[in-house]
Amino acid sequence: YWSLLDVIGRHQGTMADLENTYFESAAFFDGHTMSNFLGNHDVERFLSHAAGEVNSLYGDGLCTSGDWRVDAQLPSWSEPYERLGLAWVWLLTHPGVSLIYYGDEVGLAGYHDPDNRHMMTWDWNNDQEQLHQMVQKVGQARKQHSQLSSFDRQVWWEDIDTLGYSVHDNGQHALVLLNRSGEAQTMSNALNWVNLPLSTEVQEVLTGDTAFIDSDWFEQTLPPRSAQIWIWQ
Repeated sequence: YWSLLDVIGRHQGTMADLENTYFESAAFFDGHTMSNFLGNHDVERFLSHAAGEVNSLYGDGLCTSGDWRVDAQLPSWSEPYERLGLAWVWLLTHPGVSLIYYGDEVGLAGYHDPDNRHMMTWDWNNDQEQLHQMVQKVGQARKQHSQLSSFDRQVWWEDIDTLGYSVHDNGQHALVLLNRSGEAQTMSNALNWVNLPLSTEVQEVLTGDTAFIDSDWFEQTLPPRSAQIWIWQ
């Protein structure tokens, strides 16, 4: 949780740091089913971190008056929601029990408890609608494609702001790409070395776009703060 919040939510460190933390955690808890989450009642809302409303990674605690901060407001710009969406794509394409703390699927704002426990709202803005649709699509893909939650995975591409990893399960394959940067980024690499088959069609989960893999090379340019999930058909 802390690495995901820091790297994607707060834009600190590198995307390589995030995946390295996952592999370290997976090795430490090997053989045990762990729960992954983006928030709970003990921490500030992910969206408020992404909006720059929380100074410390581990929370701001009490105000100087001794009271808790209250009444966090929804961001009026898209970037915090896009960061939250990227975090959901990462979380829902990794092993473990994915926990959705109510409201994080649409981007509720909130400081520390009790401000992170407001009633659920249903009158969403456009950014919240788009975020909810993304979470629905990725959640359904996770249910339909077992490789997205498999431990059998390899890093295909990584640098400061981008990350790509292949995932596999019982002959099923996928490639997940993430760009946390505020600019478009291109990722390109061979496929065979991460056991991704050639001469087949692939489909992207979020857009429905399709492509045919006719060589041992794959290249995609991702818009700012976006993700792609390519499923091998």
